[in-house]
Amino acid sequence: MEIAGEQVKKGLYFVGVFLLFGLFTFQLWFHAVRTSATFDEPAHTLAGHQHWLCGDYGINPEHPPLLKLLAAAPLNFQTTLVESKAECGTRLVPKSEMFGLGGEFLTSNGTDSVLIPARLSAALMSLLLAALLFLATWNMFGKWEAFVALAILAFEPNLIAHGSLVTTDMALAATAFAAAFALYYYVKDPTWAWGLIVGAAFGLMLAAKHSAVIFIPVFFVIFVADAIFFRKFETRLPNQILRRVGAFAG
Repeated sequence: MEIAGEQVKKGLYFVGVFLLFGLFTFQLWFHAVRTSATFDEPAHTLAGHQHWLCGDYGINPEHPPLLKLLAAAPLNFQTTLVESKAECGTRLVPKSEMFGLGGEFLTSNGTDSVLIPARLSAALMSLLLAALLFLATWNMFGKWEAFVALAILAFEPNLIAHGSLVTTDMALAATAFAAAFALYYYVKDPTWAWGLIVGAAFGLMLAAKHSAVIFIPVFFVIFVADAIFFRKFETRLPNQILRRVGAFAG
């Protein structure tokens, strides 16, 4: 009876987790299909499409391409798409022209037919953040703490409002959290495999938004401080610090 009771509790727990993920997904979808385009979204959507179409990174160079490529990926499967007047090439497109071209691209194709698929694809970054938050909290604190953290995220108005927009904010939030989580695991298990995972996570973070560079010194200070304050008795401190600096540089 006791084993059966535990299994029921475990089943109810995962049903609750599934419902929270489902509610968060529903809110992202509802926001994506019910709200008008923000100022930046037409430009980001067109830029992502141009990245796929002709490898043109001269349009919208103020942001790296990760989120724009993700958002515009569904447009590659639309066979009746009216292409933009933006020419393929490496010309740096002025901001005023970029926003005009983006707005024209959306309206000439019917805004919803372009913007909604792009938004739903961009929302994958928000779902990635939710999954990483749940896993990290479970690993660091426990399963009920992870459940509470997921519940807070699933109903947090700022995350819902930005979670399905074709903008770089949630992409940075997800990839920066992934980098921190990977670095945490590397500290626990400093192997080549985790070192490569940390490097990949840092690369994705820097590909999400140029301002992500500010995380590099922050993570470096935390990484070295962990050795100084929490692991100073494991090995000789100077050697520990040198290893951390070398690993971070790698």
